[in-house]
This record gives sequence, structure tokens and C-alpha cells, in this order.
Amino acid sequence: MTTTINDILQPIAGYLLSITRNTEGGWYELEIGMPIKWVYKENEEIDCIVVSENENGRLIKITPKFDDVTIDDLVKFVITIIKTNERIKNEELEFQKRVEQYKENLEKDAQEHFNKLDELTKSSFENLDVALNNTIDSADVDMKRTYKPRKPKAKFPTSDNIVEE
Repeated sequence: MTTTINDILQPIAGYLLSITRNTEGGWYELEIGMPIKWVYKENEEIDCIVVSENENGRLIKITPKFDDVTIDDLVKFVITIIKTNERIKNEELEFQKRVEQYKENLEKDAQEHFNKLDELTKSSFENLDVALNNTIDSADVDMKRTYKPRKPKAKFPTSDNIVEE
């Protein structure tokens, strides 16, 4: 089975604007459109030149730095840019999901904590009167049980209480 140009360009078809031949340099150049937040970087063999940029995206010209770089190398480079940015996007989505999950768990924990505090406060003060009354009642009972009449103090001899023999 032979590979057609459409098969080769299929992975970058949604981003490829044009393929041009630089007649002075004798090589091909690709112009691709990409979202503004996408990252890219030239390497030792391939250069990236921003042709235009607006709030929606960038138009980048992908050109070889040397004569021995083929159009297949340029296409592979663009595929690398696409795959890298798709991985970044997927990682960001996974991170956002984890953050949302942490946020939900934290909100749930906070709600449980505040509910527990409210319940503790409410039950403490509702039961305070009962506990206080029980404590006072039991103290009264204890006092009645343990109360012993006081022994009279010994009288010191005075002229009234001295008995003469």
C-alpha cells in the first residue's frame, strides 16, 4: 500500500494552513494555525516564526534551518507540537478535576465540622440547665446525708458554770 500526501498530512490537517516552497532556499515551509495558549519551541534543525497573532491564536511558519531537513521532518515537528499541547491540556483537565474534588471534600469536611460545632454548642447549653440542676440536687442530697450536727464548744469556766464542791 502506498502512502499518499493526504495520509501524511492527516494528523496536522486541522492546523495546516499552507505548504509553500521557498525557491531561494530550496526547501518547503509549513504555515500552521494554533491556539494562543499553545506552547512551541524551535529546535536545532527547525525554526518557528510567528507570522501573525491575535487573541484567538497564532499563525506560525515552520521552516528548516538546513537543506537536509525534509518536509516529513516538518510534519513530524508539527505533530509533536500538537501532541505536546494535547497532553498539557489533558494534564490541566485532570488537575482541575482533582482540585474540584479536593474543593468538594474540603467543603464537605468544613460543613461537617461546623455542624458538629453547632450541635455541640446547642447540646451543651440545652443540657447545661439539666446538668446544673442535677448537680445542685445531688449536692443537696449529699449535704443532707453528710451533715452532722455540730458539737457544742467546751465551755470555759466562768462564775456561772463553776460548781463548788
